[in-house]
Amino acid sequence: MPNSERAVGLSMTFDDVREAIDVINNVLVVDGFVRLEKSEMQGVPGFVAEYARYESGGFKSYVLPDIYVRKTRIEIHITELGNRSNQAGTITRHLCDEFQRVLGNRYGRGRVRVQLRR
Repeated sequence: MPNSERAVGLSMTFDDVREAIDVINNVLVVDGFVRLEKSEMQGVPGFVAEYARYESGGFKSYVLPDIYVRKTRIEIHITELGNRSNQAGTITRHLCDEFQRVLGNRYGRGRVRVQLRR
């Protein structure tokens, strides 16, 4: 099945990275995501963390956010397993709106860019 991936970028100085990752973590945790202890992405340059949300039956949600550090920015890649449309799903749109709002309030709207791409 094809996967849909969305990215959220944040332009920042290196000193802000840890704090920004904590802010991102808080947004994800409030929405029911947990940081995975093990990830297939470990070892990929810039990889920081992978998150998942578990449904009531114990199954992983189809929305899987990953965080990467790329020089002076943080990228949040949100993979939507099985999304064949050209539209972001409801959860992904909600997360992008929350990242824009929370990170924009903290670091200034001019430093935060949310980009949905296919």
